[in-house]
Amino acid sequence: TTTIGTGGTGAVNIGNTTGNTTITGSGTISNGLTVSAGGAAITGTTNINTTGGATTTIGTGTGAVSIGNTTGGTTIAGFTTLSNGLTISSGGATISAGGLTVSAGGETITGTTNINTSGSYATNIGVGGTGTVSIGNTTGNTAITGSTTISNGLTVSAGGETIVGTTNINASGSAAT
Repeated sequence: TTTIGTGGTGAVNIGNTTGNTTITGSGTISNGLTVSAGGAAITGTTNINTTGGATTTIGTGTGAVSIGNTTGGTTIAGFTTLSNGLTISSGGATISAGGLTVSAGGETITGTTNINTSGSYATNIGVGGTGTVSIGNTTGNTAITGSTTISNGLTVSAGGETIVGTTNINASGSAAT
């Protein structure tokens, strides 16, 4: 066993300013590691904070933090909070087993968007709030397929309505028409 600098409280310097210092074999750093002046290049399978309940913090400065690679996938396991938004480009996103909750500003989706394209799950839009829910646009049409229930009245304006087929108005007879 070789012991270096275990008895004092001052810094222990190993290496030099122009060359590299190589540690071969396994090593243990028990009170943290600070890497500066060039950062660290870590290759191979790397595990960070694999045991215990300590918080792992990556990239809390002002620069961009890149995680993942261009050819493989990046997996995030566990609950994830994105406090400054999320931008997804090139490939889209698949979210399953738990869904997606968006709050504090909502979301903007551009392009063809499909919601609940398979299965028998219910799709709810605007059921929790008291604000207006707008669907459609000013120049195109909005198609509703399947039966539709409107529980708090229907207002049709700017062009009226065209009804094709058998139509019953006030079929129950219990209200004024």
